[in-house]
Amino acid sequence: MRRRRSGAAVRGLALLSLGALAIGCGADPDISSVGRAASGGAAVAVPSVVRVALRDLAFAPDRVTIPAGGTVEWVWGDGVIAHNVVGPGFHSPTQSAGSFRHRFTAPGTYEVRCLLHPSMRSSVVVR
Repeated sequence: MRRRRSGAAVRGLALLSLGALAIGCGADPDISSVGRAASGGAAVAVPSVVRVALRDLAFAPDRVTIPAGGTVEWVWGDGVIAHNVVGPGFHSPTQSAGSFRHRFTAPGTYEVRCLLHPSMRSSVVVR
């Protein structure tokens, strides 16, 4: 016997899929407002980690929007070129491979940069 999902469950799964797709494509999704708009104002679960690549001497995407309490994970992908991720209250090691995570608890806009490459700048908007 096949189990049927409720309409709300199906909408929630669709929203999570759309949010993951937008993040994977490098878009700047406002995940929290997407979830509220499609569900008529009800809260919808959002991805707990948003990934940002360090590649081609840039952050990709260069701006992300996350809910308060969300985490950004920066993933190194520039071969042997070393980078670091520096923002208010956090600083990654200088490395050429691996990843670094930071959890953002307070709303605001956080400017992020690589100290080794002045043109590498990014921002995290926390709502």
